[in-house]
Amino acid sequence: MNDLHHHNHLHDAHNHLQHTSEASNQIFSPALEILEHSIIIALMVLFMMLLVEYLHVRSKGHLEGVFKGSKWKQYILCALLGATPGCFGTFIVVTFYSHGLIGLGALVTTAIVTSGDEAYVFFARAPELAFQMTLGLFFLSIFVGWLTDLLLGSDQNSDPCHLELHHGEESWKFFDKSRIKTDWSKEFFLRFSLLAVLIAFCYLQIEGVLGHESSVFAKVFLGLILVFGSIIIIESPSHFLQEHFLKHIVKAHLPRIFLWTIAAFSIIHLTFEWQYLQELITKHPMVVLFVSGLLGMVPESGPHLIFLTLFLENKVGFSIILTSSIVQDGHGLIPLLAHSRSDFLKVKLINLLVGLFFGGIFYLMYEV
Repeated sequence: MNDLHHHNHLHDAHNHLQHTSEASNQIFSPALEILEHSIIIALMVLFMMLLVEYLHVRSKGHLEGVFKGSKWKQYILCALLGATPGCFGTFIVVTFYSHGLIGLGALVTTAIVTSGDEAYVFFARAPELAFQMTLGLFFLSIFVGWLTDLLLGSDQNSDPCHLELHHGEESWKFFDKSRIKTDWSKEFFLRFSLLAVLIAFCYLQIEGVLGHESSVFAKVFLGLILVFGSIIIIESPSHFLQEHFLKHIVKAHLPRIFLWTIAAFSIIHLTFEWQYLQELITKHPMVVLFVSGLLGMVPESGPHLIFLTLFLENKVGFSIILTSSIVQDGHGLIPLLAHSRSDFLKVKLINLLVGLFFGGIFYLMYEV
């Protein structure tokens, strides 16, 4: 009898351990998956922002003269700047607008096509689709910019401020051997570590060891990041790595991108554990579309990542991400608040109307 009681006790203990193990797996397995995806995206964003920041510094001080000319030239150039991942292109356009160098239509063009820092995440996770979306928004933004000037008038900014572009960036000779030798002797560990992480990350991504299996387009994209990222790490001066990479990208942008990515994946996981929200998202997509447009009014790109992640996880339709991408513009328009709050609201309302209109049309035509 005692043996039977002892056997039952062991059996109950075994079942308890098994249930505890299963519960732990249910908690830790999604958490580890979320962490892995977040690290992959954060590293991809890190190296893409390095490329964009490098181009920004290299071209600084040479853009103002390019904007002089016809309205169509302004629309196209502002669309190109807005299509650049991140917010520096939008900052440049806002500065030119505050100087009275471009009109409201050109500013709207940039606001329509830009997606802020979330463009980096989109390109990191689905580069082919991100390219197609950006190309479509590029042409749409030019049309909307032209229509804005047609309906609201094409006058330049009547109250330009006296903001100045910073032209004090040091210029450097490309692949100056003596400078490279000096910089590497001072920052060998930093540059070697960056190169090692870049090479390992791109290789593991291309081979499919990290994340999902990469498409041909993604492999080419990663290859370009590897080549140009390596060139920048090897030849950029100490000032660039310290001020632009460490202080700006790593300290200012990377933590926010990483934390928002974790938050977005966590929200997705928890949302679809909660039956009510799952039914709301799946059964009432027009409500989600409208909410995505309203959240896009907030001058911060982080919330957009939630809708982007929902779309990439096949939880919502393309109309949602189309609306969100059109309306939100990251924090690129924040400097406009200091110049003209009325112009800021005017641009954001135009974005909202355009986003809800085209997002709604796409939903009614292809997703009903």
